[in-house]
Amino acid sequence: MSGKELEHAWLTNHGPNPLAFAVDGGGDRGPLLFTGTITPHDPTTGALISGSTSLPSEAAVAVASARFGTNLRDVPTDAARAQTWAIYRWLAELLDRNGSDLSQLVRQRLYFRDLKDVAAVERMMDVILPGAKPTTTIVQMPSYGVDERIRVVLDAVAVESDSSWDRTDVVVEGVTESDRYPQAIRVGPLVFVGNTVGTNPKNGQLVNSLADLDPPDFPWTARRRSEEQILAQTLATFTNLASVLETQGATLSDIIKVNGWMSFLMEDYRSVGEARQALYPSGTSVPASSSVTMAGNLPEGALISYEAIALAPGHADYQHSSVAGPSGMSTVYTAVRQAGPYVFTCGDVPIDTESPAVITDPEHLAGEARPIAFGRLDQSRVQVQARDVYERHAQSLGLHKSSFDDVVHQTVYMRDPAQYPALERVAAELYGGRIPPTSLVPIADTSPYWEADIEIELVAFAAAERP
Repeated sequence: MSGKELEHAWLTNHGPNPLAFAVDGGGDRGPLLFTGTITPHDPTTGALISGSTSLPSEAAVAVASARFGTNLRDVPTDAARAQTWAIYRWLAELLDRNGSDLSQLVRQRLYFRDLKDVAAVERMMDVILPGAKPTTTIVQMPSYGVDERIRVVLDAVAVESDSSWDRTDVVVEGVTESDRYPQAIRVGPLVFVGNTVGTNPKNGQLVNSLADLDPPDFPWTARRRSEEQILAQTLATFTNLASVLETQGATLSDIIKVNGWMSFLMEDYRSVGEARQALYPSGTSVPASSSVTMAGNLPEGALISYEAIALAPGHADYQHSSVAGPSGMSTVYTAVRQAGPYVFTCGDVPIDTESPAVITDPEHLAGEARPIAFGRLDQSRVQVQARDVYERHAQSLGLHKSSFDDVVHQTVYMRDPAQYPALERVAAELYGGRIPPTSLVPIADTSPYWEADIEIELVAFAAAERP
């Protein structure tokens, strides 16, 4: 596919959402493929893969090859291994039809019902991906509103096979958690950093207090022990991110987008904010950011972890910018940042920051959005909140000469994913009926305001940058 022929291409459409979206800027801009959530459902029949008996015989053989060799482990993990085969099978087919393959994956995010399945999934992954792996984030999703039979889902970013961008796998001693995954992958000017936690590189142990690290100079008022742990792990996590980026000539100021995964409720987020203010003291060059609470467990027992996308130097066509300034929610991140032709928004939430108050009813909306409930008997709070968040994103995209027509991926974080059809109605209206690839991520919390049910982030193509 040539950028001269087609800048945007919908790849595969099952229902209202395509599974992936290609952004081909042509030349050295390099095409990226963004997928939405890949679930273990057969896309042709809709059937859920519940175990190896649901698979064709050759697939069942592959699943059997990833056994541990003991019934005490093999029987309970059969569903996880079978579903892993399924999601990578659908992903491989999707990429193959669109000029890529599994070897071109640069990032994958695996969402588990139970982290006890990680070992089984990784054994199956080794059968499917025997070579180099993409940078990987592993988190546990809350089970509320999720089909109890689903063990694992994923989303991914890949490059087209004929891309001119070189790939570099980054491993940093003391930071990279295992030999299985690179801590980061650089493709062209972009650096994708996988899940990073607050370990001390000298001993590989999680930091649990400020005494475990050399903190920057900032005021610290003693509070609860847990708050100090959050503060220390956040500082250590960003220090480790900086070490990874340094290998590619980049710094924390070159981060375009970060995603924070937390095991504590957002009412304790102020410690994270203090740490990030210390890391970005001028308040400038802050990244777009999303932070959500997942289920009670993160890998390595961490309280918080971050993944990032950064811009490395050396590509004249790629400069990073943000005309939005700090977000209304916090000065430690911005509403939107641009890197070359790509625009990354923060994860926005339905909160009126001037009041402050959660948006819950149509009368809280601005202008033309207020009649959203008129003539309907089934108006939900999620629909109202979705309309508010999308309106905020429309303003942010407009600052970079983009619109919903240019969105190539969205991540929707929901406390109750069963409510997604209500949000989808609003999205379909604003996207003109063609919703971009969507990663639907179940979460436990998204803000200190308990009535905030959703958080949405977008990736778009800057219209002004098209050739």
